[in-house]
Formats: sequence, C-alpha cells, structure tokens
Amino acid sequence: MNLEEAYFAIKRCFGDADGIFANHPIEEQGAKELKQIIDSGSMDKKYALILALGYMEMESFRSDLKESETEKFKKYFGIS
Repeated sequence: MNLEEAYFAIKRCFGDADGIFANHPIEEQGAKELKQIIDSGSMDKKYALILALGYMEMESFRSDLKESETEKFKKYFGIS
C-alpha cells in the first residue's frame, strides 16, 4: 500500500463536514476497511495513527476535536 492509498483509507474514516471519526455509515465502513487493512498486515496500526494525526493537522481540526477523535481512533484500533 502506497502513501496515497494509506492516506485515502484514513480520510474515509472521518466525516467531511464534521471531522468526526466513524460517526456516519460511510465513515464506519471506512473504519472497518482500514481495520481489515491493518489486520491483514498491510499497514501497522501505529503508522495509521501517525497518518490520522497528519490528516487532522492538514485539515486544520480544532485542538479539542483532534484530541477527542484521536482518542476514538486509538480505542477503535486498540492503540495504547
């Protein structure tokens, strides 16, 4: 999986309008697909977290939203 594909997989987990992680069915599906990618060994979950943090920074998420969605992301993927 190249960086562009990985970034797109991360982006699909967050709402376009609200930036919330897996809050709507399409983002839930994106999170499930990313979990399958991680479970298959095609991407490390900590690398996924780094990409998610980068995505939130590039999209200028408010700090409180970035914090709450990072926690949801970590919980969903079992990242401590």
